[in-house]
Amino acid sequence: MKIAICDENKSLCKQLEGWVDWYFRKKNIPVELDTFFSLEQFLQCLAEKNYFDIILLDIESPQEKERDIAEELRSCVEVGGGLIDFISGRQELGMPLFDLQPINFRIKPLKQEQIELDLNKACYILREKRRELSYFVNDVKKTVLLKDICYLESLDGKICAHTLAGEKIALTGTLAGIEEKYDSHALFQCHRFFIVNLYYVCRYKNRALTLQDGTMLPVGKEYVTRFKNRLHELDYLGE
Repeated sequence: MKIAICDENKSLCKQLEGWVDWYFRKKNIPVELDTFFSLEQFLQCLAEKNYFDIILLDIESPQEKERDIAEELRSCVEVGGGLIDFISGRQELGMPLFDLQPINFRIKPLKQEQIELDLNKACYILREKRRELSYFVNDVKKTVLLKDICYLESLDGKICAHTLAGEKIALTGTLAGIEEKYDSHALFQCHRFFIVNLYYVCRYKNRALTLQDGTMLPVGKEYVTRFKNRLHELDYLGE
């Protein structure tokens, strides 16, 4: 597990290093920890194609710079699959940074139990992202990562998985069977004809959800309560 800590406060960095090390020792998970004392130094590291699984990042920059910062962080999130936990003395997080779907946004002073909850949530998400769904093409077994599936659709008795890359993968079985088989916290049947990957839901209103790419899917009346509960569970996973 590769972890990055970035904060100008060296004492806080040392404290975070201790908390992170303690957490992963308890989990018996090997960890590689890198600490940066400036945002510029950290962004330069990312520019050199270094990626991290989890990033504990202090945000104290003026809000007008947040769009530029978000763009520089996006490759780590989208290409490297990294998860970011924002830390700040401010009370709000600007939309460009919020769009990166951070694990959490913690206000200083920090508490060890807060960081452990965030690490717990991050580890769960990372496990989910690395799980695979298997299918066959001409009797040859292939796999696709669950994290790469935006949604699944039942159409004319057939199942089609729509991926982030725009691919359409034909699957066998039923939506209910797929949801049960993979027992994924993120894959949720929101309608008799659809399963959605909750990690890509950015809006829900009037029994309709919107994915990050703008795709809109219905939420069946009988699924609404369970759908809202699952979104809530996913948001507060580990707490």
